[in-house]
Amino acid sequence: MKVSFELCIEISNKANYFAIWLRQLGPNGFNENVNTKYRIYADKDGKIVEISRSTYNFENQERLGYSLVLIEELLRSNGKLCLHCEIGIDCYNSIENLKNKYRKMFKNEEFTDCVIKIGDEVIKTHRNILSQNSEVFHKMFEQNGMNESQTGEVIISDTTIECFRAMLEFFYTGEIDKDLLGINVFEIFALADKYQVNSLKYECECLMASKIDIQSIVKYCNIINLYEDTFILKDAFKDFFRLKIKEILHSNEWEEIKNIYPKMAFQFLESFIDEK
Repeated sequence: MKVSFELCIEISNKANYFAIWLRQLGPNGFNENVNTKYRIYADKDGKIVEISRSTYNFENQERLGYSLVLIEELLRSNGKLCLHCEIGIDCYNSIENLKNKYRKMFKNEEFTDCVIKIGDEVIKTHRNILSQNSEVFHKMFEQNGMNESQTGEVIISDTTIECFRAMLEFFYTGEIDKDLLGINVFEIFALADKYQVNSLKYECECLMASKIDIQSIVKYCNIINLYEDTFILKDAFKDFFRLKIKEILHSNEWEEIKNIYPKMAFQFLESFIDEK
């Protein structure tokens, strides 16, 4: 949460008066709240002259403590003005608070009713969280005849414990460890597609789109070929193709793409020519 303050002084139309107030900048989020406590005062030859302080009344955060002050009441004997502003804030973000509660619930395995088994590893979780985030899990648990619905045990055999746990953390918090995602983006993308987690799939696609280079174009073509609705990746690939067409057409990777995905290679060339 970003919050900053400006102490503002403005010459008033009223003779020998000026206005003093505190401007609060931020927070900008809809779910972010700040309780600001402040005190504005002047030091007049060692004497404290209070100008304004916070109360429990609602105030415009652009004009906290707005006061018209007679200049001579604040100036030191040498003609200088010495202002002080003390600020204290209590911050509260309802979304972050909720994320932290769900993160704690997952970490501490509180009141879990489902077990994920991956090899010899076990992750305890909650059916409601799984079903609310994944249509695949929702169908799995709503059908009483399915083994997973009866036992509360789901066996996973096609991924690692790290990748599946990362997806679960995304279920609970809407966030994923960026370093882990960077290392395992292809595996996590495959998981997100399999379990129909479109928001996580979007995160993965955006990351992959930002990392396209000539050495990786064969792998990205494979992903585009295997998975539907990879619009972000396709558009990023077309942009990269347009920018680096000379290097791509003279690369071994392009020869491999022409052999494995001839139709896709033709489509990329066609889109480049159409833009010309």
